[in-house]
Amino acid sequence: QHWLEAIDPRHRYGHNLHFYYDVWSGSKSSQPFFYWLDIGDGKDVNLEKHPRSVLQKQCIRYLGPMEREAYEVIVEDGRLLYKQSMTLINSTDESKSIFVLSTTRTLYVGIKKKGLFQHSSFLSGGATTAAGRLVARDGILEAIWPYSGHYLPTEENFNEFISFLEEHDVDLTNVKRCAVNEEYSSFKSTGDEEEVPKEVSEEIEMPSEQEERSRTVFDPAKRLSCKWSSGVGPRIGCV
Repeated sequence: QHWLEAIDPRHRYGHNLHFYYDVWSGSKSSQPFFYWLDIGDGKDVNLEKHPRSVLQKQCIRYLGPMEREAYEVIVEDGRLLYKQSMTLINSTDESKSIFVLSTTRTLYVGIKKKGLFQHSSFLSGGATTAAGRLVARDGILEAIWPYSGHYLPTEENFNEFISFLEEHDVDLTNVKRCAVNEEYSSFKSTGDEEEVPKEVSEEIEMPSEQEERSRTVFDPAKRLSCKWSSGVGPRIGCV
């Protein structure tokens, strides 16, 4: 669902888009998906459980190179702080601090806002080395999660993040390494969880081999012959 979000010029929330994509796919329309959705045969489709008003409202903010500098985090004396403002990272019970580690091993941290600002925001949907959630008080790391609905990080990705922290002399002795579905004890529910709370576990919960095989994978060979150009130039043919 998230590749839809990345190639949508408006970056509408992928979770919402994929419900309309399923309708388009089932219709066997020859029109490219976004053409069908916005000005074609599907422009009047309005799903009861996922209304078009919400689809149009929830657009993910994708940061440009200059914008993301405000979210870059460095480590000094074992504490996490924003490089630009030099303020320490302080998580709150009312919000969620999310992070991504870029392929150049630059760390970015921000506050998640469902349907507006998520993991894909930092690097404009680009590749990452690791992604997840964290809790820090006065820059001191307390807990980390290997969770991102967009990037679906693996155990290897999580270990890369831990390696990054160790290389920068972050003391991990008392840092809680939470499972994907686990809540940190100091957190309050904000009502937008996509995970289901479970009993505390020290192990990282990874999908089984059977679950990995059962995931729907987009076949790029399908519908690639469909092309559409708009007033601002050609659009991606795979939709």
